[in-house]
Amino acid sequence: MSTAAAPAESIPKSRSFADMRRAFDQSFATPHVGVSESFERMIMIRLGGEPFVMRASHISGIARAKRIVSLPSRIPEVLGLAGIRGTLVPVFDLRSILKLKPCASTPSWLALANDQVPIALGFDEFDGQVELSPTNLYADESPTPRSHAQLLARIGSSVHPVIDIPLILEVIREKADARGQTRDINP
Repeated sequence: MSTAAAPAESIPKSRSFADMRRAFDQSFATPHVGVSESFERMIMIRLGGEPFVMRASHISGIARAKRIVSLPSRIPEVLGLAGIRGTLVPVFDLRSILKLKPCASTPSWLALANDQVPIALGFDEFDGQVELSPTNLYADESPTPRSHAQLLARIGSSVHPVIDIPLILEVIREKADARGQTRDINP
């Protein structure tokens, strides 16, 4: 039996088969590129011993509350002024805004809110930060959800209310606008 030479047109097919085989083998050697899950960084805090979280994207940072100088104010949530990064910033009591049990001590930490006017929100303890998958965030469907924390975050085996910083800033703005209105005393 004689061996016939392969027709010229079959050579490119065998090369493409070898290329396909190499590509197939390489597909197992490289990591699978799929839809990447986006994670959200959360700041874990405590207010009156209760755990909470806030989105890191809603604040510009946190700082130790070194000294808060009290000021008279018509807004009961105002604790005073603090010097942070060379700027005087009004400090609001986050416990009071969330209608939690008041604490005798002043806050140990300040969350600097992303707003046109810098605002600091005082809280008791900083527990660290965590990155969460969107699957770990869900709506609070309890009969009496918190007014400023309508989402819950599952972190390990515990559940933490997510403080809605933009909503809190809106409430502060509304209170400041309502309290800042003065009557015209000119006749």
